[in-house]
Amino acid sequence: MWLLCFTTFVIDTLTKQFAWRQFTPHGMSYPFKENSDFNFVIVKNEGLMLGFLSENQAFVVFVMAFAVYSLYNFLTEEDFLNKKTYLILPAGLILGGALGNLVDRMTRGFVIDFISIGDWPVFNIADAAVVTGIILMIIPENLRNNRG
Repeated sequence: MWLLCFTTFVIDTLTKQFAWRQFTPHGMSYPFKENSDFNFVIVKNEGLMLGFLSENQAFVVFVMAFAVYSLYNFLTEEDFLNKKTYLILPAGLILGGALGNLVDRMTRGFVIDFISIGDWPVFNIADAAVVTGIILMIIPENLRNNRG
């Protein structure tokens, strides 16, 4: 779990730094391929997901730090991951992504989002890792519950 957490954090940080330097001026769209819905565009996300609470930075940092701390405590419970080893991969993705966005917010005052696909909101590697981790966490739980 810790290796995946660290790897996710590093990849997220490096891709944000690359995008910030490469795609200037910020706010313009840079197509991955001509006539593609996949673009790069720098967006400063000052709020939570989808810009929610962007006007209250101190509260946003507090909420994110509390969420990361709570998730860390939950996942490192002595028996939790021993009993549910299938959650190790999603836990690493979620924690690494959450840390990536938290560090970005604490050092810059905003999170760098840069991946644009069609009409979806612009996101980053950390966002993708968190969403993927949540999906990978929910699917096995639902399968177990449906089996009775």
